[in-house]
Amino acid sequence: MTYALADLPMLSGLDAARVRELEGLARRRRYPAGQVLCTEGDPAGELIVLLDGRVRASRAGADGREAVLAAPSAPVAFDKTALLAGLVRLGRSEVTVLDRDALARIGGAP
Repeated sequence: MTYALADLPMLSGLDAARVRELEGLARRRRYPAGQVLCTEGDPAGELIVLLDGRVRASRAGADGREAVLAAPSAPVAFDKTALLAGLVRLGRSEVTVLDRDALARIGGAP
């Protein structure tokens, strides 16, 4: 099932017009299984909203084996710095990306 921004609990306090405005500013992307979304050290500045599918946040351990930190499924929002790891798709996924400027516009910041 593909979700929409309005399905996110973090946006539940926004009125429908503001959510529509956010949808208009967002960039939707679809990815195949196995695609890396971001890696540790990537610059932050975007909110990534998983609308469909699942991702896996992981990091290589000292022994070189993968340590899975989280495996959220849609709908969920996260930023790159919060995960501090590469995100690898477990299956086909769709995300929408909101940059910092778009979020500031909706929040009423100049």
